[in-house]
Amino acid sequence: MDTKVILAAIKKFYKETGKVDPKKKPVFTALDAIHILNNHWTSGYRELSNFQYAIQLPLLALATCFTTLRPGSLVESDCHRGSNKLLQYRDLSLYLVQNPQYQDGALEQLPNILLCRLTGRLQKRRRNTEVVEYPLIQNFHTPILCPILPVLILAFVDDAFKSCSSPEKVFDLLVSPNASPKEKDALHLEWRSSMFNIPILRRAQSRYDLI
Repeated sequence: MDTKVILAAIKKFYKETGKVDPKKKPVFTALDAIHILNNHWTSGYRELSNFQYAIQLPLLALATCFTTLRPGSLVESDCHRGSNKLLQYRDLSLYLVQNPQYQDGALEQLPNILLCRLTGRLQKRRRNTEVVEYPLIQNFHTPILCPILPVLILAFVDDAFKSCSSPEKVFDLLVSPNASPKEKDALHLEWRSSMFNIPILRRAQSRYDLI
């Protein structure tokens, strides 16, 4: 059904019934996000048919929260069904940078942290005409709200990295202060070229070797 028809029907209903609630509605907060994600990780994920969905769902939720992008900018929109236009690996640039707050011997900190640049190309009414970049940062203190961890997990499941073979090796890499000016502040963790146009959020396929 056309969206305009639906909106017209809704307006007609409220006009005829007078059922308009003038009370202010409470906004969705970070605490609500924590409750939803906590429920997902403690019990909700068991209801999913494939473990990849358990990782993709938090990534979709966190990417929406941190970028304000509509879900239709991250997954295939109903308005563009069959287009295969959604968030792809080429839209995510992952970097390892020196942690400015790191102190030698600190048990709760790592010398390097991960940053991600998410490129939005599919905004409503601006699809493929306006590119907006959003920074995402690794969250040590509240991992449940970390948008980087789901990206990292899915990348290893897909074998997407050009040179990194395990999560441990990612954090063993060094961001050298003596590197070239281009790489001094950040080490780009590159994707394999064959992964550039692969959607990171997609219908999962069973992998019995990973269950």
